[in-house]
Amino acid sequence: MDNMQITPNSMAEQFVRLYGREPEYIWRAPGRVNLIGDHTDYQGGLALPIALPYATWVASRTRSDQDIHVATDYHQEQLVLPYAKRRALVASATTLSGLTGFLSATWEITKCAMGADLWIATDVPVASGLSSSAALSLALLATAYSLNHQDFEPMAIIRQAQEVENVYLGVSSGPSIIRAAEQYQPMTHAEQQALMATADRYASPFGEFSHP
Repeated sequence: MDNMQITPNSMAEQFVRLYGREPEYIWRAPGRVNLIGDHTDYQGGLALPIALPYATWVASRTRSDQDIHVATDYHQEQLVLPYAKRRALVASATTLSGLTGFLSATWEITKCAMGADLWIATDVPVASGLSSSAALSLALLATAYSLNHQDFEPMAIIRQAQEVENVYLGVSSGPSIIRAAEQYQPMTHAEQQALMATADRYASPFGEFSHP
């Protein structure tokens, strides 16, 4: 967002500028970095990831149709993903890619029947080894569940975020950290956590700290 700090208020304000109405949900999922264990987490080895202060945010509101309209801070033009195209992409059994791939996969996994207006902003550097794709998957999964008025378990979307990358996008990646998606409604304090993770156990608490 033009090097400005992303906050719940800035997300809501930009959403109103884009769509002329308030968002229903705002979700935040942080990037992460492995202190140890790069490329071992998805091969049965140990890893020690920590959450970063950088994060991907998604503000959303349901639409009257089943299409998804998306604006992001890294594309100038809005993306429109019609329901029919989304279903065709998933049914094609080919590897998905790009933002349409993430949207199609997360809506399919959550069985979300809702269309949505979305505003996505991130300060996680892309393609830098800081799990920007995992953060996007987690934030979109939490958003889709919320729009569909479904509860979800943290461990469930951790596995599902890995499924988005491994199965739908064809990327080898390990599990994301627990408590990686936080809802801001109203604004809450964001905790950082360090976790010891294994590929078969996914994640278990190892410790935590607060980022100032």
